[in-house]
Amino acid sequence: MTSPAPVDSGGNDYDEKYSDLDEFHAKEVARDQSRGKRGRKRAALKSQRGSKNKSEKGRIISRSRGKYKVQVGEEIVPCFIKGSLAGFESPVVGDYVQIQRDGPRGVLVAVEPRENVLSRISEEGRNQARTLAANIDQLVIVLSVQPFPPRWVLADRLLCLGELEGFDSILVINKWDLISPEEEEEVEEIEALYRSLDIPVYRTSASTGLGVEEFGELLKDKTSLLGGHSGVGKSSLLNVLHPEMDLAVGHVNRATGKGRHTTTLAKLVRLPNGGYLVDTPGFREFGLGDVEPAELGRCYKDFRPFLGSCRFKNCLHLDEPGCRVVEAVEDGDLSNFRYQNYLQILSGLLYGG
Repeated sequence: MTSPAPVDSGGNDYDEKYSDLDEFHAKEVARDQSRGKRGRKRAALKSQRGSKNKSEKGRIISRSRGKYKVQVGEEIVPCFIKGSLAGFESPVVGDYVQIQRDGPRGVLVAVEPRENVLSRISEEGRNQARTLAANIDQLVIVLSVQPFPPRWVLADRLLCLGELEGFDSILVINKWDLISPEEEEEVEEIEALYRSLDIPVYRTSASTGLGVEEFGELLKDKTSLLGGHSGVGKSSLLNVLHPEMDLAVGHVNRATGKGRHTTTLAKLVRLPNGGYLVDTPGFREFGLGDVEPAELGRCYKDFRPFLGSCRFKNCLHLDEPGCRVVEAVEDGDLSNFRYQNYLQILSGLLYGG
């Protein structure tokens, strides 16, 4: 495993003279002890500070404007970065880090290697990905039946990301109490499709309590990233599970069908029954800026049996001659519903729209 990225000292003079902070503090203490009563008091404080200057492992649970909160055991330590983390991008929620105490606060001195990351990117800014969270076990995609239909294209974008990063993905269809019989029949067909791909699908309602207990079991002992559009009810579900969280709840604009962002910063929440949850800002676009268009099909597990049979190796599965994926759709061997979602995502990769 790669060793943690060290902190760039920023060129402080004492870093050139002393190989570690313990040696530096020892020299300061000895100097102050020779300076009378005030010096001895100052030496005692510095000696105490130096004795606590050992690295401790923790996990970032929130960050805002260069300030971090790190879970160290049962304690939450406010932390900052002194200098820069050499050779490493900015720490994010979910990162495992090493900190050193500095009074009531801590200093981030290293970030441990990440298992995976999830980046948020708009289709309009394909080359401007921003890492949102790290070290995720599973992605819980929350959709809403109102406004109807659920945003299935977003679900497929997120499922593609899960395939790329190698973590499990789960679909949660919320606000089930608001669905009509006709809408329920349509959604049931799509649920069956995703389940046939070994993607678990759950129904929930924060209002009636439907599926809430099962939803809580999904999160137990896992680091779960909660994703979905604003207004689908992510915060409401969490409030039912853990009322002490008291998250703000937004509403969907009836005219636009879009929700207002109520979660403004990604946070890692330690759950009482074990595990962590990353609650992310809702987003209206979730792109795949790092994926080459010709590679998108590999993110669709149902496409894979047909991919090696296309006439052209770089086939985009649009209207190319000899495209086995298109033939499979036409023959009914591949879901046209999933294929149409694929085309929308591919269009964003090709044209940024």
